[in-house]
Amino acid sequence: MGRNNFRQVSFLVLDEADRMLDMGFELQIRKIVNVIPPRRQTLMYTATWPMEVRKIAGDLLVSPVQVNIGRLDELVANNSITLYVEVVSQTDEQRRLEQILRSQERGNEDHLLFHEEAFVTSLLAALAVLLVLLPFLETSLRRKGITF
Repeated sequence: MGRNNFRQVSFLVLDEADRMLDMGFELQIRKIVNVIPPRRQTLMYTATWPMEVRKIAGDLLVSPVQVNIGRLDELVANNSITLYVEVVSQTDEQRRLEQILRSQERGNEDHLLFHEEAFVTSLLAALAVLLVLLPFLETSLRRKGITF
């Protein structure tokens, strides 16, 4: 961990711990834990509870409290939500997102955008907001005599 000083760390958050372990980051997680103070609050978020996650939780957590949403023995989706998954090439992402958003009537649908990179998700969300707001902004600006 080089010259970094982690003595004041009081919280450790492991989000998507199951995915981090699946991707082979157990060694890195353990290295981080070894350089931060043992007196800290550690939060682990995981969609699944496989043996690997249980083992690392047992190693890293002191007096853990487990909060479960849904059943432990199977993942169950909310029946009132319709899920559409569309895998799109990187070059078509922006065009396809624009098509989807423009096809929806304003205010009728909620959309969740996910991308494996948080930065790209943020950009897509910003683009979505712009696509929804742009027609209204353009109309407002035209009324004021401003065109672009």
